[in-house]
Amino acid sequence: MTRPAAPSSFASLLAAVRGGQTVGSAARAVGVSEELAAVMLDEAKRMGLAVSAREVCGTCSPASASPLCAGCPVLARPDA
Repeated sequence: MTRPAAPSSFASLLAAVRGGQTVGSAARAVGVSEELAAVMLDEAKRMGLAVSAREVCGTCSPASASPLCAGCPVLARPDA
């Protein structure tokens, strides 16, 4: 019986940011540098696998008190 393949760093990073983690916290969780994580996410964007919150709504501002931002998973999670 063969064991299932472990998820790649790329897939794990995408899953982490899709789950609401920041680039920094996702990079730490996956075990890569924040710089490498940023490059990996840029590649995911080019491949059409990811899009940034800022690109989606155009109003992303961490200090925003706008009701539109109330349910944003990006703003709701600190970079811990």
